[in-house]
Amino acid sequence: MNSDLLTKIEETILGLPKGLQEHISRTRNVACDIASFYSIDISKCDTAAAAHDIVRHLTPNELLDCAKKYLVEINELYRRQPILLHGPVAAKIIEVDYFCKDYDIISAVKYHTTGRPNMGDIEKVVFIADKIEPRKIKKNPSLKPVEELIFKDINLAIKEYLSVRFKILLDSNALIDPVAVDTWNNFMGNKSFN
Repeated sequence: MNSDLLTKIEETILGLPKGLQEHISRTRNVACDIASFYSIDISKCDTAAAAHDIVRHLTPNELLDCAKKYLVEINELYRRQPILLHGPVAAKIIEVDYFCKDYDIISAVKYHTTGRPNMGDIEKVVFIADKIEPRKIKKNPSLKPVEELIFKDINLAIKEYLSVRFKILLDSNALIDPVAVDTWNNFMGNKSFN
């Protein structure tokens, strides 16, 4: 099943802007490296990483229209920042149009931007791979400590990423998705991650 799904996703990727294609490729490589290191299902991680940004190029209005079409809940934050819909919309597209029935893959795509409390292994891999692909590290050196932690403890790497990201968002007076806050609180409250 995953090979048919991956083929459909890869066909979609070919129609995306070149820079986005390259980001997806880098994210897939990082996801597969992390999955291999932690003995997590490489095929699922690769498939979810391939799908994570398939609608990232859409305009805010296009994302809102897609969300309505696929019955993705649009809260006030999403109305103000429609780019946050690209994960949930992509997840619905692979579920509805590409017939993906694998919850691990759907959820990893849906939550790759914010994470979520009690993330599964596939979700963790795709979430952090998206954040530490080489171009992002080069553009934002404050992410280097996250990269250094990834092959020591994936949970600590995620906590470090969230810490860095929240500092950036708070310093710029930006809105923070409540799901990302819940993710942070879950990691901070989970004794096995501390």
